[in-house]
Amino acid sequence: MTEGRGNLGVIGLNALQVAKSAESAGFDVFLVDYYTDLDVIEGKHFPLQKNPLKPDLGRDYSATKLVDYAVKELSGLLDDVLLTSAVGCNPPLVRELEDGFNVVGNASGAVSRARNWRMLEEIASTAGCMTPETIPVESRAGLIDALEEITPPAVLKPCFEGCGFHQRIIHGKEDLQSMEEFHNEVLVQEKIDGVPLSCSVLSDGSDTVALTVNRQLVGLKEFNAKEFTYCGNIIPYETPYQEEIKNFSREIVSSLGLVGCNGVDYILKGSEIYLLEVNSRIPDTLWGVERRLGINLVKEHVSAIDGRMTPVFRENNGFYGKAVLFADRELKVKSTINLEGVRNIPPEGTVIQRTEPVCTIYSRERNESSVLKELINKAKEVLERHLSPP
Repeated sequence: MTEGRGNLGVIGLNALQVAKSAESAGFDVFLVDYYTDLDVIEGKHFPLQKNPLKPDLGRDYSATKLVDYAVKELSGLLDDVLLTSAVGCNPPLVRELEDGFNVVGNASGAVSRARNWRMLEEIASTAGCMTPETIPVESRAGLIDALEEITPPAVLKPCFEGCGFHQRIIHGKEDLQSMEEFHNEVLVQEKIDGVPLSCSVLSDGSDTVALTVNRQLVGLKEFNAKEFTYCGNIIPYETPYQEEIKNFSREIVSSLGLVGCNGVDYILKGSEIYLLEVNSRIPDTLWGVERRLGINLVKEHVSAIDGRMTPVFRENNGFYGKAVLFADRELKVKSTINLEGVRNIPPEGTVIQRTEPVCTIYSRERNESSVLKELINKAKEVLERHLSPP
């Protein structure tokens, strides 16, 4: 694929920033996602959301529905698609899209390797990286057996993104009684207490470049995020183990044969680095990585896939943060959110269900603590000025 030319479909649960980056790289972008946000690509946006003033992920949305909808809307419009959140790490969905489009990223076989825990364990061991004790299970009975081996609290997580089963903490077998049925293989993973991190990595299949080490924001009450729910990131994360994390990430991505830009997730516990998972798609750190390094990540992603990986960095000393603000109860947008740094803006009058996202907040500051403080303050401002009970 030639960078900056032709039509490009961008598909994901929330893919606005990737779509904006692709536009800046010169592509004619068609966006398929869930939300009917105000700040989308005019005339080229295909939202799955049924009621524009009442998003309801629980009823309207599944990654399978989104992909089926994308196939329907984009067929005949374009040949190339770029996959993001909830789609790009799901091998069956990538395989479905490969039938009708050229996937600008990892093929379904590579995505399957990245989601094969036993393969990841072996690669991590070879690289010298630790892994939490993890047991793949395929049934409720297997889940109960796994909790006999891994002492709770444990992390229960889907093998594939977008399978309809969300990552959560299991404190004991009693938590399984209220849990809905699941239909895909899941992982029971030892809970490691530490700092959640990620590393954004660019690869052309032969050479790899570790771009940034990032702090992941997970379960922060300031953003009304449930326990263990991803709610943003801060770039970069300064640690004496930065080069070690980058080295692990390069070796893992290379061993898996991944191309383009990918993300590798870790927990840093003291001096111990634990591999958690590999996301074989453009990561959610895109906004901060682009601004910290002075690059267009979609452009670099496409160039790497084409075997022309020659990034030129214009790195600065800024720290860049992103936060996803959630609703702690049912809320109504009483006035249009027009604050600087706020994106994914719902229309005035939108009723947002409890635990569903309200908007995304971005900030640049001089250090990590200042970024987090600004994100928290902006979240409070959004809630106080623009939202109220319906």
